Amino acid sequence: MLVINNMQLKHPITLLNKSNLVIKNRQITGILGDSGTGKTTLLHEIALLGYHQFESYVFNDTDVHTLSDNDKNDFLRNNISFITQDIYLLDKLTVRETIEFYMMLNNVEYDCEDICQLLDYVNLDIDLSTSVNNLSGGERQRLYIACELIKDSQLYIFDEPFAYLDQNNINILFEVIKKLAYEKNKMVIISTHNHNIVHNFDCIYKIYNHELNLVKGSDDNYLNGNLNNCLLSFKPLKYYVSLNLKYNKWKVITMSILLSVLLAITLFISNYTDNFQKYYGESLINLLNNELTIISVDGHEITPRQYDYIDKMLIDYKIVKNLQTKDFNDVVLCGYLPEHFNEKDCYENIISEVNIQQSDIYVSYSLHRKMKEAGSYSFINNDFSITITPSKVLFPSVADKLAIYIPYNQYLKLLESHDINMSFVNTDSIVVPISSIDDINKIDNALPINYKIVEMDELSMSIRATQLFNNDNISKIVIFIILFVLFYKIYEIMNLKKDIILLKIQGIPNKMIIITKIYQEIFGLILCVATTSASIILLFLLFNILLINSVITSLLYVVLYNTVLYVFVISIYAISICKIKVIKQSRRII
Repeated sequence: MLVINNMQLKHPITLLNKSNLVIKNRQITGILGDSGTGKTTLLHEIALLGYHQFESYVFNDTDVHTLSDNDKNDFLRNNISFITQDIYLLDKLTVRETIEFYMMLNNVEYDCEDICQLLDYVNLDIDLSTSVNNLSGGERQRLYIACELIKDSQLYIFDEPFAYLDQNNINILFEVIKKLAYEKNKMVIISTHNHNIVHNFDCIYKIYNHELNLVKGSDDNYLNGNLNNCLLSFKPLKYYVSLNLKYNKWKVITMSILLSVLLAITLFISNYTDNFQKYYGESLINLLNNELTIISVDGHEITPRQYDYIDKMLIDYKIVKNLQTKDFNDVVLCGYLPEHFNEKDCYENIISEVNIQQSDIYVSYSLHRKMKEAGSYSFINNDFSITITPSKVLFPSVADKLAIYIPYNQYLKLLESHDINMSFVNTDSIVVPISSIDDINKIDNALPINYKIVEMDELSMSIRATQLFNNDNISKIVIFIILFVLFYKIYEIMNLKKDIILLKIQGIPNKMIIITKIYQEIFGLILCVATTSASIILLFLLFNILLINSVITSLLYVVLYNTVLYVFVISIYAISICKIKVIKQSRRII
């Protein structure tokens, strides 16, 4: 017998004022009331799944209200079966696996014949290999009852069990319920809107005007049933994890591999990016001769006024007009900046013991061969004539035309000595010295729309390739991975919500459910660490880079990143599991 005194329900408004309730063995007790009056909330309180809003709760002479939360969970797991309107079964399992899970949960051993007798008792004739997901509503309810019979509870609570069933299934189900009450001496509570079945109830309570009124009852006394006291082991939860992995292994493997590849690429880039930018970036800068050339988009010359405007836009850089002129032999005389050439560009020294300085004069390899043994060259055109003695010869890859390069300042002095003022002269292009790949993007972004960088047309793909390997993009990948994991796990939790509610209805405490998820996620963690490590080693081998320090550092980061992600995921699960309330899930069907 169950006796509840001074029960007052608020969820969140007042649903039931202080009321008393008595449930007896070998009776079917009905809870009636209009929609929204609090029937489902009342059933949750009776099932110890609510907020324990009662003064006393005496179950077969045991004052449950005085028990600790853990003891209440044990009491629920052993003595109360709650069959909700939305039947919570593990949908991907077969009928046999579902029954085996409940057997382990209640430390009971059944053979195949016992299982068949159990299904016969609830009038369920189905193949044991049938998936739970393929059962009809009535079959699912009877399977759920069969599973609860394994527990041999003293109290069976049915929330709207006849909803959505045809009359034939209603009759079958009610016969099963009568067997529970009259043959097995159980307490049975049913909430329903089906008035065609109400007359079969032994006792009826009706919720009206926030009061719980007894409208039909019996004064007969019945013997109390025996309370169960089965200790909860981790064996059924391990079985639950193994079944989850069995039916979701490809999803787990696919997600682990996808996450591993993302992590491997990120770690590879973060360890390799400095070397890549240093090697590839320097090669690209050398290819550009440490300078960019800016021209007008329409092909016109750049006027002094336009030059001043560009100079203001590129205030962080020193820009100069492209000074070059030809003589009668098509030899080009060019002005160069100190950043233009370095020692690596020099094929040989013509004048011995000359240090690299601003006064160095460079000659192209092709012109040097033409000059042969001559140590100087006479440059003559319509504006001026000058004899030049080069000190360095450039590689053919650096300068492929007939050209002489003199320091920019010397070029300006040469022009001024012949009354040529560059401040009032148009130029076909502007030269901007650069020292890194970042300078290219900064200049390109700051440049007015009417002007462009000549080299961008040919080297844009190479420049973009180096920009992929920077800290900003690595940070974006890491953020993407975190968000990907977050949203995927939230989606997974939403799909597991029914499983979590099922476990809670069975009296499994939050702590045990969280431990179950930790145990389940360890498989994914091990798989992710192994796959990520293999991917990183493969990437290093693929790119012909076997830097032991980088590989070891990457593998250490693999363990660190995966551990952090693992803790992050478990934290999400723990918070979600604690937040999920059975009463909130069923609130919509009050």
